[in-house]
Amino acid sequence: MTRISTMARVGSLVALLAAGVARAAAARDSVVVVHLENHARVPEREWLTAEDEVEAVMRPAGVTVVWAAPLLRPVTAAPRDGRVHLALSLLPAAPSGATHQEGDVLGRAAPAYGRAWVFTSRVADLSARWPVDPARVLGRVIAHELGHLLLPGEPHTSEGIMRPHVALGHTVRAGFSAAQSRRIRATLAARLVER
Repeated sequence: MTRISTMARVGSLVALLAAGVARAAAARDSVVVVHLENHARVPEREWLTAEDEVEAVMRPAGVTVVWAAPLLRPVTAAPRDGRVHLALSLLPAAPSGATHQEGDVLGRAAPAYGRAWVFTSRVADLSARWPVDPARVLGRVIAHELGHLLLPGEPHTSEGIMRPHVALGHTVRAGFSAAQSRRIRATLAARLVER
């Protein structure tokens, strides 16, 4: 083996390792830890289906969701472990006084606090009117609310997961657009730098 071919092989190996490190860093930067508070006592079997639905919406956007136990402090005081932490509360009903567009609001998000709420009784009521799996609808609503946390300040869209109403009649799973996916990854990277 000549000196040039050895150097070329070493150079190729270094390039491959650098690409692997960059991919690993990008993957880490797109990890979101969601701390779940299941106040609605959604049964485990339904929760696992909802969880799968959330992950199926988030994965094509380049986001890996890691589910975790509730935080006993504000999300802003979450561990500084190189990941973005969000809080999600499943509530059996909307809080009293929640009147936005009467009873059709299925969840709320507070991007400044990294927290979202989903009203499971409203999700169940809506699901009962369609031949759909309520757990899948719950997953879509959760993905939508997480989208509000990851796309702060962005309005609803006319299609995709960020529509103002859950698309129940569609057989194709709604997701984030390519532009939204890029913004989500940029938001996650910026939040990691801020910490």
